[in-house]
Amino acid sequence: MSLFGSKPPKVPEGGEAYVAQDDLHGDKWSVRVDMGDGAARAKQKRLSPTFADMMNAYAYLAWINGEVDHFTYPAGRA
Repeated sequence: MSLFGSKPPKVPEGGEAYVAQDDLHGDKWSVRVDMGDGAARAKQKRLSPTFADMMNAYAYLAWINGEVDHFTYPAGRA
C-alpha cells in the first residue's frame, strides 16, 4: 500500500524525529520525536505505526524528513 500523495506527519517545531526500538528483541520499531526538553513524555511521542523491520521505520523517517516523496507499506511483516 503506497501513501503516495499523502502528507507525512509533521514533526513539532523544535523537535527531531528518530527511529526507536520499541522492544528488547528488535521486533518492534517506530519513528518518535525528541523535543529536547528532557521531558520523558515528549521524548516518547510516536509519529509512526509500529514496524517489525527496522528498515521500514527508517524508510518512514526518510518520508517524514522529506528525503523521499512517498512511503510504501511493505507486504508481509511490516
